[in-house]
Amino acid sequence: MGSNGKIKKRLNGTLHVPKEWLDKTVELAKKEIRRRFWKRFFVFGSVIFVILFGLFLDYFQYPRDLPSPDELAEFVPKQTSLVYSADQKPIYGFFDGENRRLVTYDQIPPRLREAILAAEDKNFFGFFSRNIGFDPLAIVRAFITNQKSSLSGGPQIKSGGSGLQAQNVRRVWGEAKKMYRFSRANVSLQRKFDEIRMVYQLRHYPREDMFALYANLSYEGDGRYGVERAAWKFCHRRLDELWDYDDPEVIAACALLAGLIKNPSDYSPIYHPNAALGRRHYVLTQMLKNGFIDDEMFKRASNESLPKPRSNQTEFFSSLKYPIEHTKAILKNELNLGFKDVWHGGLDIHTTVDMRLQKIVEIALKKQIDLYNREWVKHSGKDDGAFFQGAVVILENKNPMHLGNRPGAIRAMVGGYDFADTLHNGNFNRTVQAFRQLGSLFKPIVYLSALERGKTPYDMVCDCSIVMPAKRDKKTGRVIKWWRPQNYPVKGRPPFWGNIRMVDALVNSRNLAAINTANALGEEKRKGIEVVIQMAYRLGINLYPVNLYENKIVLDPYLPTAIGAVSVRPIDIATVYSVFANQGRLFRPYLVESVSDKKGRHNFRQDIKGYEVVSSEKITPLVAMLRNVTFRGTAASLTRSNSPNYLVVKAGNMMVDIPVAGKTGTTNDFKDAWFGGITGSKGRAPSYTIVVWVGFDQPNSMSDWITQPTGGKLALPIFAEIVRGIYSNGIVNQFSDAVETLAKDLSK
Repeated sequence: MGSNGKIKKRLNGTLHVPKEWLDKTVELAKKEIRRRFWKRFFVFGSVIFVILFGLFLDYFQYPRDLPSPDELAEFVPKQTSLVYSADQKPIYGFFDGENRRLVTYDQIPPRLREAILAAEDKNFFGFFSRNIGFDPLAIVRAFITNQKSSLSGGPQIKSGGSGLQAQNVRRVWGEAKKMYRFSRANVSLQRKFDEIRMVYQLRHYPREDMFALYANLSYEGDGRYGVERAAWKFCHRRLDELWDYDDPEVIAACALLAGLIKNPSDYSPIYHPNAALGRRHYVLTQMLKNGFIDDEMFKRASNESLPKPRSNQTEFFSSLKYPIEHTKAILKNELNLGFKDVWHGGLDIHTTVDMRLQKIVEIALKKQIDLYNREWVKHSGKDDGAFFQGAVVILENKNPMHLGNRPGAIRAMVGGYDFADTLHNGNFNRTVQAFRQLGSLFKPIVYLSALERGKTPYDMVCDCSIVMPAKRDKKTGRVIKWWRPQNYPVKGRPPFWGNIRMVDALVNSRNLAAINTANALGEEKRKGIEVVIQMAYRLGINLYPVNLYENKIVLDPYLPTAIGAVSVRPIDIATVYSVFANQGRLFRPYLVESVSDKKGRHNFRQDIKGYEVVSSEKITPLVAMLRNVTFRGTAASLTRSNSPNYLVVKAGNMMVDIPVAGKTGTTNDFKDAWFGGITGSKGRAPSYTIVVWVGFDQPNSMSDWITQPTGGKLALPIFAEIVRGIYSNGIVNQFSDAVETLAKDLSK
């Protein structure tokens, strides 16, 4: 039976129609069959033509004019180097134009892979793509579309059709390597043929690796490249948090990320949320059509709102720029890492910064500096642009009972009022760059030198007047200027107190007692002040690297050094005071914990080693003396219940004192105000060394505001605010029994 008979029999079995209608229907059916035949013939013929044409181009016509496919397979994009805080959270990234972190195929969540395939190239892992590198049917469809566009006067390339691999070609050679023949600016058909030929040559490379390259190269908007950075920016999640296969929120987030690739500007959930929702709906629809999700999951994912920032997401605040910029200097000058290593290499840089402490310090410092600046204008009558500045550095002390103890770690570093305040030199990191005179903060070094030579806190020292030559005539040798140091005046007391106990000399910060104590340490071949200077060096006052910056620390062997006529940085004196907290052991301060490359190999890992530089038997009486400074000396407001500086926190239903030891410091003419303090190490809480400096960048007197602006009046309130913030949970440490017993006895 012929085809007409078959058609008629099929129609007669179902319909009762006139013969002429039946003949006409048969004719129409035959035309439809012929049309379908020629359509299929054309499609498959075109496929064969494209394949043969590609092979011809590959093997005969242009065998050597294309780049080597190995260039794409070996191409490594620029990667962002991430800076992490002490709790392993990323806080900053160093990148050169492209904020990107590379991921492997196995690190891309399955739902995100499916969303990208559904939106961009569903046949990427299909038979044709795996064997010849591309989908010929898609090429034919694009070819027809482009021909129609060209004949109607439109662009030669209106539809791509070449899939993810062709986009890889375009991004590597057209964008990264700046080859015009593969760039978007080239809208000719020749570019499309070149892309097909390159894709064909890349057919043997693993599809999984090529997919990962596509996911890493894609621009997702707002400066983010690749799905890893985009997930954090737009979904507020790490990529490894998108692995729940059956979570509609995860599916919606993956669809959002996949949708951004086509046009990140127009589909940004930040700037165009409605368009982003529309694009996400399209991707979800494609996932449904291609069988990646079912109707129920499609509905649930479609009902999800756009992702919102989470409450526990890392907050970036201005003062973080101080440790970050210092980290950059360390990487360059100390670890000898080049620009490409840091800005292109995708390093993981782990720092010691405690985000909670950094925030506490920033708030406390800003609060007090704001107050000082307001009061300066109010009381001095000057609005001359003078601006109070401050700096705080916190080092962790040794405490074996505290889990994760890292002695020497810089836990907080705030180098000024506000890093972003360009008007007042905000980006100058005063903790490591500002060399300021120490004043009385240096005196514990003098008394430790005396303790090491057999003195005790009970021994008498002379708070007596001294007159020494300060300047001589170069020709005659005659003294033309005398040095007559003075004590800080105490109301109702004489200028010199005569013989007093060493502990009382430190507690009351008597200048002449410190000078005479240092002078009395002299030996046959060296002066007493040289003994003190050697002690300062042993305690690490010049330990922290100075090669990061030009200035170098030099302690002059003259008696004024004994009362702090020496310029050092806050980090240097913090190093010294940390030895007091660490019972005579010196730990080098450090900010960078480790640096590892993209393959997980460590370029650097901090090695913590402590060295005993002074016997703990000599440190104990010094710390007991510094405890007395907070009992009844220049820092006594820390232990007075009626003082705003009172160190007390709530622990359950009780109020608990926070024991500290420390020393105030004030320089000549009130140009610098200091406080250096340590917390106890007996307990399970962390122990810290905290140094605070306040002053003007240009060393001008602060006395136009208040009478005698000392370290106790300016630096101590900042210290108190910080310590209360650190131990706000009520868990505090104590000092050793030996220190506390001696401190109480010395306070009598």
